[in-house]
Order: sequence, then C-alpha cells, then structure tokens
Amino acid sequence: MPDNNTYLVTGASGALGRLVVEGLLRGGATRVIATSRNPASLADLAARGVVTREADFNRPETLEPAFAGATHLLIISTHEVGSRADGHLRAVAAAKAAGVRHLFYTSHAACDTSTSPVAPEHVVTERAILSSGMTYTILRNFLYAENLLMVLGNALEEGRFYGTAGESRVSWLTRRDCADAASGAMLHADAHANRVYDVTGPRAYTYAEVAALLSQVEGRPIVYEDLSEDGYVDLLVGRGLPRPAAEVLLGLELSLRSGEMEPVNDMVRTLTGREPETLESFFRHGRGAAVAPESLDFLQHEMHDRA
Repeated sequence: MPDNNTYLVTGASGALGRLVVEGLLRGGATRVIATSRNPASLADLAARGVVTREADFNRPETLEPAFAGATHLLIISTHEVGSRADGHLRAVAAAKAAGVRHLFYTSHAACDTSTSPVAPEHVVTERAILSSGMTYTILRNFLYAENLLMVLGNALEEGRFYGTAGESRVSWLTRRDCADAASGAMLHADAHANRVYDVTGPRAYTYAEVAALLSQVEGRPIVYEDLSEDGYVDLLVGRGLPRPAAEVLLGLELSLRSGEMEPVNDMVRTLTGREPETLESFFRHGRGAAVAPESLDFLQHEMHDRA
C-alpha cells in the first residue's frame, strides 16, 4: 500500500535530524520535507528528492509556510537552554495552523520529575503538545552515548575520568538509535498515536562500569574518580570551561543521582525492529566517526547567556 503521508523533520541539518531523514528514506517514505535555519546546508538531501525549507523557531513568520503540506511532523528540541521553550511553542502552534495531523517530539527522560536543568522546557513543550488537539507521539530520549566523548579524550590520555554521579546508572543509547526510533514511530504512526515513550539503551552502567568497559576495549586500565560537587566544578573550570557552563554540567550529574536514567526497556526494538547498539559496540566501532556531542551544544548558549 503506497504511503501518501508527507513527513517533515525540523532541525534536519543537525546530526539527529539528518539521521531521522535518512531513516524515513530507508523506510520507503517518498514525501519528505527537511527544514533548517540554513536550508542551503540541506543541498545533499535536496539532490535526493527531499523538499528543503527554511524554518527558524526564532522567526515565527517562517514556520507555518515551512510546515505547509506536512501530515506528520517531528519537532527536534533545540539547544538554546533557557530560551528554547518559546521557540518550541511557536513550532507547535504553527504545526496546528498548518494542518499537521500527527506531531512528534524529541523530549528528555523523566522530564516531568527530573531535577536536570534541561528538563523544565521539555515539560512546557510536552504540555503544549498534549493540549494542542493534534495526535502526538513524544519520545523521551535517554542520554546519548556520544556525550561520553566529552570525557573520552582525557580518559584515554590520563587513564581516568571524573564525575560526581556516585553509583547511579545511565542507560546510554546512540544518536542513531534515537533517530531510527523516531523515523520508525513516524512511519508507523497509527500504532503509536497519543503515546509517551521512554527510549532507553539496552543496559544501564555506573561510571565505574563505563571505565571498566573502556579498559576492556582499550586493553589498559582506565578508572573513574567520583568528586565532590565543588571539586567537579573546579575541575571543569580548570580545564577551560566557564563556570556557568560547569554548573550546568554539575546539574546534569546531580540529576543522575535520582536514578532517572537507570530504566531499561525494549522501545528501540519496538520502534525499529532491531536491537539497540550496545555501549561496547559504540566504543569499539562508533566513536571514531563520531563528532563532538551535539546534545551538549546548549553549553555554548549557557556561556553566552550567563556571561
């Protein structure tokens, strides 16, 4: 049966958005729209038949025209922590005005109870989606394995890495698994209507267990050292991170202590039909091609906004 839906992905020039578009194309979607603040960056997708448009959440006049004709639309949360909720709400309103039937959103795990500094704006966005009257699917993604790249360089050089999360566990998953889960949900939208899903990795690790896994992969000892809260901030500042950004990272670390990132489920398999990538596989095969963790780009905005 032909797929007559038109799928739209916002933020398609970002690493996650581009992977979602790729997943839609692989899955047989023939009507795909990719939007970006800089549509010229989507030229390679346009060459493959993807419609590309400008959509800037901070320029509301671009949104409804960009969303016109879309039946299924994925809002990828932006990185401007502290100012992104307004942009998200504009996108939700524009999607409704454009006649979008099914709205998808990449949210944050346990955002309604989380103490993480990134959670509140996700709560605001989720509430707007639930009250919009549109059919919805909310994907509460757990932490990217790519975020570990922030510490990997120093860990390999020094034989240790640092945090302040204690014995808490994190169910890491790769950006590709998040993307494939999103495209899978979009392509089988009716089965996932009006649902809120936690999207987790296949196993939860303490930082000490991450260090042990790195040791196994690298063939040499790498250890984890748990610091006090002040010690962690001082370490980050000493390595060149502005104090406001270091305090944001501290807030993320402290939120892990509640156990909010520990759950493990089979949602990646449910949405994609395959098993999620393991952290060991990512360390062995994925990290060489990975880039700096896009999900923490918001730190640049935090540094600027709080300076």
